[in-house]
Amino acid sequence: MKRNRKHKRRRGISFGTILMLVLTIVIGGGCLTLLPRLQGNTELHVDTSQMLSDLTLNGSMPQLSLSDIPITVTTADPAKAAATPIPTMQPEVQQLLSTSTPSVQTATLTFGGSINVESGIRKSGYFSETKTYDFDDVMSLLAPEMQTDLCVVPFMNLIATNGKYTDLLTTEAALSLFTTSGVDVVPLGFPTAFDQGMDGLTATLDAIRARGLTPVGANASAEEAAVPRILTVGGLRISILHYVDALSSTGRKRMKKEAADYALPVAEAETIAADIARARSAGAQVVIVSLSWGDVGKTSPTKDQQMLAQAIADSGADVIVGTGTKMVQPVVWLTGTQAGGSTKQVLCAYNLGTLISDSRKKTAYVGGMLLQLQITCDNAGAVSFEKLEYTPTYIWRYKQGSQYLYRVLASDSTPPDAMSDEQRSVMQKALATVQNVLKDSVVTQRAK
Repeated sequence: MKRNRKHKRRRGISFGTILMLVLTIVIGGGCLTLLPRLQGNTELHVDTSQMLSDLTLNGSMPQLSLSDIPITVTTADPAKAAATPIPTMQPEVQQLLSTSTPSVQTATLTFGGSINVESGIRKSGYFSETKTYDFDDVMSLLAPEMQTDLCVVPFMNLIATNGKYTDLLTTEAALSLFTTSGVDVVPLGFPTAFDQGMDGLTATLDAIRARGLTPVGANASAEEAAVPRILTVGGLRISILHYVDALSSTGRKRMKKEAADYALPVAEAETIAADIARARSAGAQVVIVSLSWGDVGKTSPTKDQQMLAQAIADSGADVIVGTGTKMVQPVVWLTGTQAGGSTKQVLCAYNLGTLISDSRKKTAYVGGMLLQLQITCDNAGAVSFEKLEYTPTYIWRYKQGSQYLYRVLASDSTPPDAMSDEQRSVMQKALATVQNVLKDSVVTQRAK
């Protein structure tokens, strides 16, 4: 068949349009070929081989016009028409349609140890001349390590509304520790989070949101607690759930008195499983479970932590990450067994330690870590990890005049010139502790 050469002008057709056009022609050709069997006087023949030779899918996108589609109409007698086979899809088209590449979404995530603005940290940011607080420099040395698609760092304070500060109650200005370092999500549940009742919790939630941050693990109402929080990051729909393993006795009494059990989800296997299922139903592709748990000062997870982590893995979480012990704990793979018997690997970082705190009773208390992941999910829902790294951190305290100042930095980086030999030694000890805990873990220390 000769192609009609009169139509020189061609208009581009998109790749998706071409596929639909191919299918339409093949199916239409089959239908038209059946007509002779029904009417016995005509035969329409679609030259799919010629058509495919024009649909060159290698190199540049093809440019076609309707006149380029090779369709011929011929007369046939009933016997010949009855013997004409129904056109079948060409192998090239079958391969094209059956081997379409799944769409893939990827996001880089950073998780940090907890921020606890105790009195010493708060006082270090106070300037008596102006009677204001400024914490902008505290995280400046570590901030470049935290610039990823999503950064999650827990907060272990409440915002005071009356100007009376304690180790628990701090100034709203302390939230600049999050905003200046690139944090996006702030898990808020911790043992003393309800010690000031719903008023204290709500004031803190409002202050966090006013800074453009997303709090998780604390709710101002039952309606808020019923809605899964799903963030779209790098094309991925990610749900971050947060729980506290136990509340203080003061917090429990106030929660009971105020009938506010929705305010701070407690880490129970059944509750977490239900929340994971609800997040999946709402469209979450990746589910991350964050916890404030474990025994303070321990570098190994307790049996209760291990049992709960396995239950969470079996419930379908993709990542489990904890804080609350002030110490780094191992990062491991857990095998989650889903309903129906299928299994998948779940990443569990038992504890990331402390990112900023005034506690220096142990050298290990001044060492923490950033966990850095690259997570990929295809359109079949399969989650994989392209990067598993950690950055060891150090809380550097030094004196300027009569006031202590704090800086957080990577403990494997070159020490600042102003750091004393004593502090360099402490930083090296903190680094060695973190490295020792993670030596058999599944994460590798990030390349400097």
